[in-house]
Amino acid sequence: SFSVELWNNGLCVINSGLDGIPVDTQHSVAHKLIQLASKAKPRLETVVVPLGGHEGPFRIRKYNILASERDSDMEGCPEHLLETSIKENGVVLHLNLGTVWYSKRLEQERQRIADQIVKECARGVVLDRANSEDNKEPLCDTKERILCLFCGIGP
Repeated sequence: SFSVELWNNGLCVINSGLDGIPVDTQHSVAHKLIQLASKAKPRLETVVVPLGGHEGPFRIRKYNILASERDSDMEGCPEHLLETSIKENGVVLHLNLGTVWYSKRLEQERQRIADQIVKECARGVVLDRANSEDNKEPLCDTKERILCLFCGIGP
């Protein structure tokens, strides 16, 4: 079985399921995937597979193009083929998988944090516990900034 992520802007990432399959067969599978998905998701134009794990301090991955309708030159992996956008919790994020790290798996955690902040602010709870003696104001002021360690796009 395959682990597949369908992204906006016609990008599909096959995360697993191709191990041990000859390269020619992988390309054939990718072209067939584009044909099949074009009926359900007409914008699917490029299928890529990650080459190994995340690398470097910013955990960026390298990808190989298995099939693309966008560009006839598939030597290596031209960066423009990895450009995509994701709509997450009502926010559209534009990114390039070849230059940034992104994790779809943390979407629910980011939403949980946002929901918790809204809930606590509605109750007037002080979220800045470290300075709660000095500052009794709730963290609801529109000038406040909240850092989410699971922001999803890095660096």
